[in-house]
Amino acid sequence: MQRVTKINATSASNLNSNSTCFEKEQLYKHTNIITILKAEYKGDYKLLLVFNNGAQGIVNLEDKLEGEVFEPLKNKDVFKNFQLDGWTVTWNNEIDFAPEYLYKLCIEHN
Repeated sequence: MQRVTKINATSASNLNSNSTCFEKEQLYKHTNIITILKAEYKGDYKLLLVFNNGAQGIVNLEDKLEGEVFEPLKNKDVFKNFQLDGWTVTWNNEIDFAPEYLYKLCIEHN
């Protein structure tokens, strides 16, 4: 059974854009909010993701890169240069996928 810890509004409101990934990870580590703790490029459009609830798996985003916003990610050199922002995987702090969506993909395909 997954342990769920309540957080109060004060501690959550203390997080802002200057909060470190570590601070965010510690606050949400045992909550029901899904975040990505680690990501590793696995070739093509695949990422190995580790979530804060202990789940992990490979997601293939090749067929998810639809629309103008995701067009730059079709270039594999751009795709493999992602960052973690404390919540999810991002590219140039402009493009991202919701961690809940990535979690759903991970569960469905692993």
